[in-house]
Amino acid sequence: MNATYNWWGDSTGPYHPTKNPTGLGNQASDYVLFKPWLVAYFDYFRKNPVINEPVAFDATYSTMPCNTKPIVSYTWSFGDDNVTITTNPIIVHSFAAQGAYNVTLTLKYEDDTTFTEWAEVYVVKKPYLAVTPQIINAKRLNSIVQVNVTINDLDASQRIIAVQYRIWFNRTLLQYINVTEGPFLKYYASQQPGSLGCMLFTNYDESPPYGPSVIIGVLILPNGTGYWNPPFPEGNGVIATINFKAILQQRGLEKPPLTCALLMSDTDVFDDDGITIPYDTINGIYKMWPTHIADTNFDGKVDLKDYYTVAAAFGSAPGRPEWNPVADINGDLKVDLKDVFIVAQAFGWVDP
Repeated sequence: MNATYNWWGDSTGPYHPTKNPTGLGNQASDYVLFKPWLVAYFDYFRKNPVINEPVAFDATYSTMPCNTKPIVSYTWSFGDDNVTITTNPIIVHSFAAQGAYNVTLTLKYEDDTTFTEWAEVYVVKKPYLAVTPQIINAKRLNSIVQVNVTINDLDASQRIIAVQYRIWFNRTLLQYINVTEGPFLKYYASQQPGSLGCMLFTNYDESPPYGPSVIIGVLILPNGTGYWNPPFPEGNGVIATINFKAILQQRGLEKPPLTCALLMSDTDVFDDDGITIPYDTINGIYKMWPTHIADTNFDGKVDLKDYYTVAAAFGSAPGRPEWNPVADINGDLKVDLKDVFIVAQAFGWVDP
């Protein structure tokens, strides 16, 4: 069998007891021609797919013991694109779209001999972490606000097994409750043979320099021998959900919403070798919309309960025992018929 110009797992070539006893690579049997062999792994993109942005290709990965003459040119072929360079063995190329590409490298030597090798390069989209939905609208005081963080555009060939991120928020507007694990990585942990499941790590932090924030990590656990098996995560899914309580709302429909950014930091997405892959992040925004100025109990409607609040404080002012600033609808530091009038005028209002 002719198995020349192959990579055997080590630059010393395959092991054969008589033909190459010092080889540290995979074992070759008898009746196999393996000289010369590759001394570097040109096809390393098979395990680490290229992200669809400019990529550097290095011809020194393809140095081979097939000619003692100097190399005078390197010709790269990326499908329909052919690029010849003379001195620098490194070239940067951008792929037009996601998919598989045959990349060919031809080395031309001083004596006009050539050597050609190729690799299949698999181009994938760059995945991204995102706060979902990007704009989170709230309209009820004390309501539960759920902030999902999703990972998107994953390809199984990226062999992702872990995601980490920190979410910053404004604790004047939001009160942290807890974190629940999303179904995405948990599902793939259940599909991987021998996996010990999925583990969620969380820590709420209010101390400098991080607080107020919560850091989250989700890891697919390996099998009993410390390895991960396919299938690996692909597509889109929720990594984890942070549950908050809305603790501040304004009254007065003319007012703008209270807002805060939901910012990600300390993010990481890595594969089963612990190598971080390229990815993007998309932050979110929380908005608490105001309720009606006559909605004294912040329940999204104006009814007899609001009448009762004003009536119970009627005739009061600051310093008196029955004083209730919530009942001072127009903010003139007294509760009188003008406050009752505002409630009467808005009676029956329901947040649409």
